[in-house]
Amino acid sequence: MPRLDFYQISESSLEKVLLGLLTKTIQTSERAVVVMESIERINVLSSQLWTQQPDSWLPHGVIGEDEPSSHPIWLTNKIENPNNSNFLFLTDASMPDTLGEFNRCFNVFDGNVPELKTNITEHWSKFATDEYEFNYYEEKAAGKWVKTKYPV
Repeated sequence: MPRLDFYQISESSLEKVLLGLLTKTIQTSERAVVVMESIERINVLSSQLWTQQPDSWLPHGVIGEDEPSSHPIWLTNKIENPNNSNFLFLTDASMPDTLGEFNRCFNVFDGNVPELKTNITEHWSKFATDEYEFNYYEEKAAGKWVKTKYPV
């Protein structure tokens, strides 16, 4: 059963949250596609994946580079799966019509932006069937994540 996880950010930056989630993705030997709205945001995240942790980096590729299938993390501005990923990371409260070949979707969004919360409510309603497992996480103080019921 495909799984949809919503992460409502309240304090941390999108890039910091993605860095943590993508680190765990690599640690579990999974592959990921990360969809961001603009090339500029993709480049910011790419830079942070290389430099954020002084003793390590996260291997990844960016749209426009060769051989996407060789990268465990693929950064792009469109829904695609050129690296045969099971995990899809969406930002800015976007959502495809279907999850297609992805087993798990992480929708990471800024909970301080009302229109993003409205978009998430629409997505939640659209996918609210027995075909999907749903989880909703809210960021609390000190970057802790708390699993909650969806605040409809």
